[in-house]
Amino acid sequence: MNKELMSITDMDHTTNMPSVYAEELTRCMSLDDLRVLAVRWHGLASDITPIIEKMSDADFVDFQLGMLIERNGGFAGPEFAERYGTLLMPDILVVCAGMAHQNNVPWGVAFGVCVRKGIISITDGVAKLQGKVQRFAVPDDVEISKNDVVIFDRDGEHGSNKLH
Repeated sequence: MNKELMSITDMDHTTNMPSVYAEELTRCMSLDDLRVLAVRWHGLASDITPIIEKMSDADFVDFQLGMLIERNGGFAGPEFAERYGTLLMPDILVVCAGMAHQNNVPWGVAFGVCVRKGIISITDGVAKLQGKVQRFAVPDDVEISKNDVVIFDRDGEHGSNKLH
């Protein structure tokens, strides 16, 4: 497991962070690996930390079994979804994926637009959903075009650039 911190500066407008996260989550073979994942992804997925902090080794086994069911097209149940849904896919990743799909743009573009429009704030390198935005409630009043590209500098600040 890569122990380097995942940062907003590790992505660009074409990066599909949900896929990167899912791959790294799949490689977690122990609760300790999951804890490393929480530290590594703190900047984009700070909502997974409280879930992992409460887990025991037995909980990790239950999570792995539920994840296997979910990834094979099944439903691990409402209790699993309530307890581990955010760990399977953190809220910011879900909201931006929904916006990307709805607007037919890459995930990174949707993330950048969310930052610019105040749907997501970034403080000290940690991204957080703002206001009343909820996990599966994709704001439908935000239009995004493929020319709406956001580039992030080393401090996590954003600027805009046009796609060439």
